Amino acid sequence: MFSYMNAIHKDLWKVVEIGCEISDEDETPTPVQAYVPQRNFQALNILHTSVSPEEFDKIEDAPTAKDAWDTLQVNHQGSRKVRESRIKTLEDELSLFSVKKDESAKEMYNRMKKITNQIKSLGGDKWGDREIVDKLLTIYMARMSLYLA
Repeated sequence: MFSYMNAIHKDLWKVVEIGCEISDEDETPTPVQAYVPQRNFQALNILHTSVSPEEFDKIEDAPTAKDAWDTLQVNHQGSRKVRESRIKTLEDELSLFSVKKDESAKEMYNRMKKITNQIKSLGGDKWGDREIVDKLLTIYMARMSLYLA
C-alpha cells in the first residue's frame, strides 16, 4: 500500500501514517488548509477501493485514512503487543537460523529474506539488508569451515 500511495502522490502515505484533523468549520479554508484533508480523502478512497467487501465493512465509517489503516492493521496483525510478540518469535527463529543440508546460498538467502520481510511487515526495523548479509556470511562461513577442516 505504501508503494501504491507514494506512486500516486508523495503526501498520501504521510496522511495515513500521521493522520489529520477534519474540521467542521463553515468558513472557507485557504488552499493550504484544504490540502491535507483533500489528501486524506484521496488516501481513504484508495483504502476503500483496495479492500474486500468484508474489510470495507470494517473501515467504511472511519473519518480519516489513518483511522481506517489502524483498524486494518489491528484486524490483520493484532495489537501492538501481539505484533511485538510475533516479531520476537521471528527474531528467535533467526537466531537459530542455520543452513539446511544441500541448500545453496541463494536458497538460504531467500529463506532468511522471507522471515525478515515478515518482521518488517509487523513494524520491526532491526533487520536491514546489512544485517541479513552479515548473518548469512557468518552462517555460510561456519558451514564452509566444516568442509575445509
